[in-house]
Amino acid sequence: MTKVAVFESADASALPDLLDAAADWCDLVVVNAGGRPWSADERDGLADLAEVVDAAGQDAATIAAALAALEVDGVLTVEDELIPLVAAVAARLDLPYHDEATAEAVTRKDVQRAILAGTGLGVRAASFTDEAGPAAAIAAVGFPAVLKPVRGNGSFNIFPVDDEAALRAALAAAAGDAGQTWLLEERLIGVPHPEGDWLGDHFSVEVATLGEGDHWAFWLSDRYPLLPPLRDSGMTGPSLLPWETQRLAIERAGEILTALGVTTGLAHMEFKNTATGPRLIEVNGRLGGFLSSIVPRVSDLNPVRLALEVAVGKAERRPVVTTGYASCLFTQAPVAARRITALADPAALLRVPGVWRVDPRRVVGDVTDYRTGLHGRLQNVWVEGTTAAGFRAASAAASAFIAEGNRFE
Repeated sequence: MTKVAVFESADASALPDLLDAAADWCDLVVVNAGGRPWSADERDGLADLAEVVDAAGQDAATIAAALAALEVDGVLTVEDELIPLVAAVAARLDLPYHDEATAEAVTRKDVQRAILAGTGLGVRAASFTDEAGPAAAIAAVGFPAVLKPVRGNGSFNIFPVDDEAALRAALAAAAGDAGQTWLLEERLIGVPHPEGDWLGDHFSVEVATLGEGDHWAFWLSDRYPLLPPLRDSGMTGPSLLPWETQRLAIERAGEILTALGVTTGLAHMEFKNTATGPRLIEVNGRLGGFLSSIVPRVSDLNPVRLALEVAVGKAERRPVVTTGYASCLFTQAPVAARRITALADPAALLRVPGVWRVDPRRVVGDVTDYRTGLHGRLQNVWVEGTTAAGFRAASAAASAFIAEGNRFE
């Protein structure tokens, strides 16, 4: 049977979806490539489900040798941090994946911007370190702008800045270690979503690349409006944007991936819908988060299965048949909040029409920190509707219930 090596960190959070998608089609080899080795209990539990390789802290050559002995046919990860390592392993095993230069391009925002500079597909951007200071970046980019780390995801440490004072305040407020590299980039100005302000002015495109220049955009997601400072509040699909906007985004997505050197694998791409059409926000070289539950709920496609098929060169384009709309709401604390004093009752949330799943992530008494973005979310609330109007009503009802139930000091 076909064998795919899946690179995870120690918690193996994506493994249930991968095991479901792999059932009766391929065998998985689960590679712990994070910084922490598995405990004996973790290793024993995983060994009942798949072959395991505990490679925490090992280099690409060592991991490649272990996987060569297991005769794997493909490699895959859904974690941005592991993409460069997986690329290095794939190169040693001559397996389909991003090459090492492309792996840098899809995980470093400054590399993306540099490659796309002058193509009309990117935005003005400049990187700087805490030590060097932002003066040259300000001169190159101007304001209004967005400040973000060159590596990262999930709205972590992302700030809108309108002048130098705001930029320096954001740098002072940022979470994490000093000395990291930052990107200052042009702030794109969006236009309202045609379906109304319950949806945001940005959206995402999921692409499976099946060969050089062969980019299949298999899913487009609308997003709920951003929360201050620039935090994700959820994603919905399939998109309700007009077909012409979707077509332009699909076309530009293919051009961008070709420019970045992507010849295989999945990509999650975010766009801002502007007065001049879709403009790229960023590219991630893996399947977008939460789609493993959203897409199969309302279509005949399992995107995790597709990722496995692409990993071994066995994926084929096909029409995707949809049956309704689904989303995941990411509930967040206000910027001024410091501690959770109450949370919407999950059992009661499940009685709200259209809510089909609730994943609590925090408990009353937890400290909150807006700077962590999506990583600090309180609940995942999954909503569905068979029609656009019904879906909108369900989203509004769920949002109102959450707003009433979540409380902070």
